[in-house]
Amino acid sequence: MGGPQKKLLLENDNNDECRNVCFGYAQTKWVAEQLVIQAGENGLKTKIYRPTFLTASITTNGYNEFDIVSKYILFSLKHKAAAVGPNNINIFAVDLAAQNMVTLSMMDDFYGKNFHLSSSYKDYVGVMSDIVEKQLNIKFKRYNYEEFLTFLNKNASPSDQLYPLIPFANENFPYIQRMENKQYSNEYTKECFTKYGLVYAERELAVLLESIIKYLRQKRLLIL
Repeated sequence: MGGPQKKLLLENDNNDECRNVCFGYAQTKWVAEQLVIQAGENGLKTKIYRPTFLTASITTNGYNEFDIVSKYILFSLKHKAAAVGPNNINIFAVDLAAQNMVTLSMMDDFYGKNFHLSSSYKDYVGVMSDIVEKQLNIKFKRYNYEEFLTFLNKNASPSDQLYPLIPFANENFPYIQRMENKQYSNEYTKECFTKYGLVYAERELAVLLESIIKYLRQKRLLIL
């Protein structure tokens, strides 16, 4: 979706002009959507799935320590520092996202529609730090985004997994600010499940973070 000015993005919203799609990764997703839309216009049955940040499986705790959420958590734990601000932290368990995608794909209905595989829980970045503090019995020093970026530039070293992302963070800081209070509605997606008496699979942020922390412990990356 990139960065449309709307604060509440609905499933039927499209960023047709590719405005504010600042990240190369996001640009590839925009191109993919356009190709699917073109396929639909040429007679194929299509559906577009838009997952938010996919994280650890809550079934197996399988994950990837090179994911940005892992990198951020490891840096925060090492330096006892956390960012707080009005950005929605919308992450989703990879196995639940896959389950929802398969369920939607098996419905002989809703062709040509978009689906947001996003969390219904309206949690913000600071809430993630609150949960991690409680789960690990630690305490973070809190910084707003600009302060955290300054802290990152000053304190990150090559041994930190977040270190390679410093240029990315510096370059895209204005874009991150523009994403404040942005929400991705999944109301239409859940209505499709309800129509067929099915349940939209999702779990609260604390459960997702618990799976990530279990994975980091298993990989011996989490040292407190």
